[in-house]
Amino acid sequence: MSRFWIILLRIALIGLPILMYFHWIKLVKAGHPHARRWFWLMITCIVLLGIGLVSFIVLDGQPRGSHYHPAQMENGRIVPGRMD
Repeated sequence: MSRFWIILLRIALIGLPILMYFHWIKLVKAGHPHARRWFWLMITCIVLLGIGLVSFIVLDGQPRGSHYHPAQMENGRIVPGRMD
């Protein structure tokens, strides 16, 4: 992946939630009738994100108590990382 796409992805991941927040504030100040729906949409997204993160941690497939050994160089070769 080129450096341009990495920077663009970082800007999008940081900027999109900020833009959504400012758009919601603008709707609330204008008295838009659907402003409350945006609030509940954001709350629902945050809850779903939390459920996804917790399920990823619980269901990662590694046995409890296993340890990660990072990749290392041995005799001029790179030995990939592994779980023990």
